[in-house]
Amino acid sequence: MVNMNKLEFYKNYIPAVIKALLNEGNWVQFNIKSPEYFLNVSVEKRKEIDAYIDLVAGQDEFLDNVAYYFDAKSHGFNEIDGVEIKVFKKNLEDDILMYKEK
Repeated sequence: MVNMNKLEFYKNYIPAVIKALLNEGNWVQFNIKSPEYFLNVSVEKRKEIDAYIDLVAGQDEFLDNVAYYFDAKSHGFNEIDGVEIKVFKKNLEDDILMYKEK
């Protein structure tokens, strides 16, 4: 059972995505740190976040795109579904700004 709503989830998850993207320069291929690594929450809250991600996987375009991006970066891909990786990242950043405004 998930005890977290979308707003609460994004309040915790967006800062972690930002930190993960800001730390890209420290990545070594196949050793990518996903946003979950950068969550600054209690163990219990982390479990709730993980449960929320599992619940909405495949139903939340932003979360799916975050997963695609970090997976593609970890495998050294230059594009995702025909979209250049730099453009894909810019689209993620635009989505982050939109969520932060909400």
